[in-house]
Amino acid sequence: MEITNTYGGLIQLLFLFLLLVPAVLYLVTLQRTLQVISSENRRMPPGQVWLLLIPFFNLVWQFVVVNKLAHSIRLECMRLNIPTKQEKPTFDLGNIQSILLIIGFMPVIGIFFTFCAFICWIIYWVEVAGWRKKIIANQGNDLLDAERELLNKQVNKL
Repeated sequence: MEITNTYGGLIQLLFLFLLLVPAVLYLVTLQRTLQVISSENRRMPPGQVWLLLIPFFNLVWQFVVVNKLAHSIRLECMRLNIPTKQEKPTFDLGNIQSILLIIGFMPVIGIFFTFCAFICWIIYWVEVAGWRKKIIANQGNDLLDAERELLNKQVNKL
C-alpha cells in the first residue's frame, strides 16, 4: 500500500508542476509587459499580477488585471504612436477567457467551457507578448528628431 501512496503523491506533484510552470511563465509575460510600459501609463504595478496565484481571489482579480493591462497598453500605444484597431488591445480576449473560466465551474458542460478558456488563455498570452514586442520595438517613437539624433550619437560613441 505504501508504494501506491508514494506513486500517487508523485503523480500529484507532477500534475501540480505541469500546471504551475505554464502559470508562472504566463505571469512573467504579464509582468514584463507592464514593465516595458512607461510608469505614467502603467495602470498597475507589475508585481501585482502575481496575485493571480491566489485561489478563488484570482477569479475576480483576473478581470482587474485584464482591464488595467489593456488600458496601460492603449496609453503606451498612444504615447509611442503605435496604431491600434482596438480601443483597449487584449481587453476583449482577456475578458472572454476569464468569463469562460468561471463558466467552466458549471457541472457537466463546464469541461467544454474550461477547454475553450484554455484555448483563449493561450491566445491571450501570445497577444500580450506580441504587444510587449511592439512596445519595445517602438520605444524611441516619442522622442523628437533632435533627441533621437543625440541618443544615436551617444550610442555610437560606446
